[in-house]
Amino acid sequence: MVTSAEGAETFYTGENNEARYETAEEARALDRKLINAWVGHPHFSIIDNRDKTFKQKVDKTVKIICNYIGLPTPTTFYKKFLMPKKGEFEVQPLKGILVEVFQLEEVYLLTSGEMVENFLRKVGKNDSFTYCHEMRSY
Repeated sequence: MVTSAEGAETFYTGENNEARYETAEEARALDRKLINAWVGHPHFSIIDNRDKTFKQKVDKTVKIICNYIGLPTPTTFYKKFLMPKKGEFEVQPLKGILVEVFQLEEVYLLTSGEMVENFLRKVGKNDSFTYCHEMRSY
């Protein structure tokens, strides 16, 4: 969850959180460091402050967690995009958003059923990778 200091600054006060000791700028810098540390993790998600209320932000977080652990969610779907090969395009960072390019390799394994996907995923960059085995049933 992105700090309220980024996009919901009026809620970033010491009045509603006694443990808060960073300034808004320090909180944003710390948030960027945390995001950079988690880039490439197979279950990395950013819950930003675009929602109107904190409850909506929490609901979005719960929905993402349920999806990761396999509990049903009202709208579960996957988007996959075909990207140009490295060197065929220049990454244009969006304002305030860090763009990271990393390697992703998926190897699909043979399965015994028709409605099963079984694969290994390798994600990372700079010779640092995480590996994940995933099995999906439909």
